[in-house]
Amino acid sequence: MLSILLIIVVLFLAACSEDFLFFPASEDDSGGNKAQTQTNSIVGLWNWVQSAQGVGTVVGDSTTNTQTPNPNDRRTLEFKSDGSYIWQQKNDQDSVLVTDTGMWRTENNKLYYNEASGFPVTYDYQISNNNLNLSQVNQDGEFAYWIQETWQKTN
Repeated sequence: MLSILLIIVVLFLAACSEDFLFFPASEDDSGGNKAQTQTNSIVGLWNWVQSAQGVGTVVGDSTTNTQTPNPNDRRTLEFKSDGSYIWQQKNDQDSVLVTDTGMWRTENNKLYYNEASGFPVTYDYQISNNNLNLSQVNQDGEFAYWIQETWQKTN
């Protein structure tokens, strides 16, 4: 009886340890928030795949503009585990045209990052098959528009 109780306690303690989790382990993103497993973590380097914009409050409806990478417009976004990020736009010679840096955090499928200029940005985010999908709906009075970006993880 005592040995069965001891085994249960050991298994319980092992389940509580990050090294022996029965569920996927998580890592600390920033500010104490927990991310998903490393393959689903937002931490890492992402290459821009596409951006789309449209009118209305439903993301994907009434697309008015779509952008994709071209030789003179390639973008990368790196979320670092220390809570910082760097966004860059490069041309075909790999010269950096624009850089933005700042801090980021996630909470309840929301990505918050504050550009160096002090303008905060909030996106809904989802990671699936190494793709990071960011979406945002903005309303200004009666006018509403949405933005959606897709990024692919490189590491």
